[in-house]
Amino acid sequence: MSRTRFKLSLLAGASIGAATLITATPSIAQTELVDDESVSDVVTVTATRREEGLQEVPVAVSVIGQDTIETLKPVNLQDFDGLAPNVHIGQAGATPNGSAIFIRGLGYQDVEKTQNPPVGVMVDGVVLGTNTGQIVDAFDVDQIEISRGPQGIFFGKNTTGGVINVQRSKPTREFGGRFSASVGSDDLYILKGIVNVPLGEKGGLKVGGTYRDFAGYLTNVFTGDDTGGEEYWAVTASLDYDVTEWFNA
Repeated sequence: MSRTRFKLSLLAGASIGAATLITATPSIAQTELVDDESVSDVVTVTATRREEGLQEVPVAVSVIGQDTIETLKPVNLQDFDGLAPNVHIGQAGATPNGSAIFIRGLGYQDVEKTQNPPVGVMVDGVVLGTNTGQIVDAFDVDQIEISRGPQGIFFGKNTTGGVINVQRSKPTREFGGRFSASVGSDDLYILKGIVNVPLGEKGGLKVGGTYRDFAGYLTNVFTGDDTGGEEYWAVTASLDYDVTEWFNA
C-alpha cells in the first residue's frame, strides 16, 4: 500500500537595517551555454576551478540556483535528481547517506570503500572521496553545479563521469539571519537557522545549524513502534576575512 507524504514549510526571516540576508544566485538550469536574451544576470560558476560566467565556460555544466532550491525545498542531495540531463542521483543502501550517482552512464552503487566512484561530489571545494556520505544534507545550499564528462584536468581522479559541486552561502559581512521550520507526515520535523555577524570592515562570520527528526515510514506490527527513521543535526561556521589588500581568507 502506497503512502503519500507531505511537508508544510513555515519561513521566518529577520534582519537589521538594509542587510541582505543571504546572497541569492538567479536560478538557471541548462545543458551547455545560455543563449537567451531574457537572461540579464550573469550566473557565476567554478567549473574550471575559477569564477567564470556560465555563458563563457567551455564545459557541459548545469546550474541549480537559489530560486529553484527555494521552490524545491530539498532535504538532501537526492532531491535534485532529474534536474539535469543524463544525471541520476540515487541512494545506496547499507551505508550512511551512501550515493549511487550516475552521469552519462558512469557511476558506482556499492559500499566497498576500496572502489572509488567515477562521479565526484564536492562541498565548498572539499572532495568527498567515497560514495559514503555523498548524499549531503541540503541545509544552506546556495548553488549546485553539475559538470558532465571527464573533469580530471580540473578536479583530479575519480571524476571520469563528472562532478557535482555543492556551494553553501558565504558570509554576507552584514548582520542578519534566516530561520525556517518544516513539519511533515510520519512525524517529520526540520529546523534550520543561519546568523551572519560582521567582523569590522574587513570580514564577516556565518554560523548555521539544522536539526531533522523523522519517525520513519514503517510500523513494527509487533511492538507498534515506528522504524526506519533518523535523527540528524549539524552545525556549520564560515569565516570570510580580508587579511591584506591582496589576500583573502
